[in-house]
Amino acid sequence: MDVYELDRRALRSLATLVEELTDSELGLSTPRAGWTIRDLLEHMNTEHEAISELILDATAVLDADPRKAFGQAIARWIDAFAACPAEGSLRGPNGYADRIPVHPDTTATDRLVSALGRSPNWPAN
Repeated sequence: MDVYELDRRALRSLATLVEELTDSELGLSTPRAGWTIRDLLEHMNTEHEAISELILDATAVLDADPRKAFGQAIARWIDAFAACPAEGSLRGPNGYADRIPVHPDTTATDRLVSALGRSPNWPAN
């Protein structure tokens, strides 16, 4: 499967869940010590937008509500990757590392992570 299509599907599914979060749920803890769901969304929004801005060569002002901003950020992310070649400009010191080999039977999530140059075995602690 095309890694960009997998990313689009995952982000669109995630956006549906993010839109349904309540104000109180934004304050819930994540597995990352000291991070709330709001913190995680704001981090994801910032990171997605930083890369989209580089590819699209255009700045966007995201909504102050991280749930709405997530939808905006991923829409730009999807547009950016649609405009970007699959090889080249996103690899290297300012982009993603080279693909990390994984077993063919690994999960779709781990294949996506490895395609972006990140180890699916990296401990999040």
